[in-house]
Amino acid sequence: MLRLSRGRDRKKHPKGQSMSSAMNRRRFLGTGAAAMAGFAMTRSLAPAKPPAGARPMNILFLGADDLRVELGCYGATHMRTPHIDALAARGVVFSRAYVQQAVCAASRASFLTGCRPDTTNVDYPYNPGFLKDFLPAHPALHTIFHQAGYYTRCFGKIHHSHAADLDNLSEPDYVGEKGTGNYALPSSVGKAKKAKNQFGSGPATEMADVDDTAYKDGQIAREVVATLERAAKQDKPFFLSVGFYKPHLPFCAPQKYWDLYKREDIHLSPNPEVPKGAPAYAPATYELPTYPEKWGTKEH
Repeated sequence: MLRLSRGRDRKKHPKGQSMSSAMNRRRFLGTGAAAMAGFAMTRSLAPAKPPAGARPMNILFLGADDLRVELGCYGATHMRTPHIDALAARGVVFSRAYVQQAVCAASRASFLTGCRPDTTNVDYPYNPGFLKDFLPAHPALHTIFHQAGYYTRCFGKIHHSHAADLDNLSEPDYVGEKGTGNYALPSSVGKAKKAKNQFGSGPATEMADVDDTAYKDGQIAREVVATLERAAKQDKPFFLSVGFYKPHLPFCAPQKYWDLYKREDIHLSPNPEVPKGAPAYAPATYELPTYPEKWGTKEH
């Protein structure tokens, strides 16, 4: 999703609230924990010159990895997503938007550059040719806005933790505090260290009684709020690209979010079978088998 604001209008809040109170940290972290759907823009949507006397729009781009449309604004009444629903109520909701490729890196490379996956040739992870050769010829969103004079910065899972395009960013990527991994509990961290696979997969789930900032997404949300407050004092418009890691596996979040749901109220998919005529590679799981839990289409 994109959140737009017009220049210094962002300093005006109801009843004299400061930006710190209006952009309430708890609400933002809650939104981050629930995660948000990405909004695709193509290279043809380069920033246009604003009308005479108008200030350029500020842009907050929010993406979430592997998020389905299991959201209240899409009719999923069993899900509690009040902040995303409130944002959707003030904007545009697309009912016929489809992912370009059901692999995280390939999907992100596609909608950030406006090129199809068979053009980017990105699988997992980003290949060296994409970073070295493709991006310079097919600029991503942050590059377009940076060249248009915007303050630009990326957070979280945007560049997939690979070397960022520092020439087209005002500050380096923020991907969370050093040493923070997928897990908060020492027992889970220990299991992940013993894992003998490229993902370092520990348990598939974790529900720790910790604060939001024990996980990367909470740290990212906190840093974004601080950056928004600094950017509000600048004379140039900003483009912030924020990628939350969840709800991608492993399913790890503070206990308070798990407590919002009852396990018995969650219904499994009624059609776990592979569709007729699907190619053999379509149901390939790739990452799922790296977790110690047993996964299978019939049981799950």
